Amino acid sequence: MSPSILAFLLRVACLSFVFVSVKSEILSAQDQNLSQLLDKLMSKEWVERAAAVGKVLKIPGALQSADVRTALFDLLDRENRVIEDSFRRGLGVSNEYGEEYGGYYSAFLGKLSEVADYEDKRTLQIFARASYNPDSPFARQLAESGQPIVPIALELLKSDLGWRRVNAIAILGMVYERRQVHRLPEESVELIKQTIVSTATKDSNSVTRQTAVEILGRTGTSSDLPLLRRIAATDPATYKRGKIRRYNVREAANEAIAAIRKRMGQK
Repeated sequence: MSPSILAFLLRVACLSFVFVSVKSEILSAQDQNLSQLLDKLMSKEWVERAAAVGKVLKIPGALQSADVRTALFDLLDRENRVIEDSFRRGLGVSNEYGEEYGGYYSAFLGKLSEVADYEDKRTLQIFARASYNPDSPFARQLAESGQPIVPIALELLKSDLGWRRVNAIAILGMVYERRQVHRLPEESVELIKQTIVSTATKDSNSVTRQTAVEILGRTGTSSDLPLLRRIAATDPATYKRGKIRRYNVREAANEAIAAIRKRMGQK
């Protein structure tokens, strides 16, 4: 081998070593930075947690790491508890932490929903306990899990928080509507139907009862009409809109009756 070729190969080897060394230092620095950010997810201050989440999500490939995904879902679980605790103390997160917290939480939940494994039980449990609208695409996505979400929603229906029970019965209703698509076991179908009926009459929260009644309107048959007529005549929930007194559950029951009669071809 000529001296000139040997010198060229030595230069290439040196450059390659320098490149590998620099790349290793960059990756090491990124790993160290990521580790520090994951530590900040444990901060008692939500602003610090939110800032850390934003930085983690900007790191290329971060969400491909199982450890990172676990840390982020653990954080979402803790944020769910923050929201629960705030409501139990009669405050609400908007009043306690400001509208900015809601923006952070919604964006965080939305991002995780894009990368989630909806076949994972823990993911479904954390998502079901999240804060979302019962008629949102997010709620529909949960319901599309089919049978795996059923026991989770049934457990959520035991919550002391009314809005959690609204979400739970809404999810069960959506699963029930697509019971044939999801090929639910017959025992699950019967249990969901019984739960919807029971919730429509017994839940202490009027919005939860109203949601269950609306589900009956979409899925019920003529056999549900006697129950709905009783609800339309006796449900105690009432509120005033201006000078007009309204009965939200009774009105929902009357609408459900009309929907079922129309579906059954009755006048």
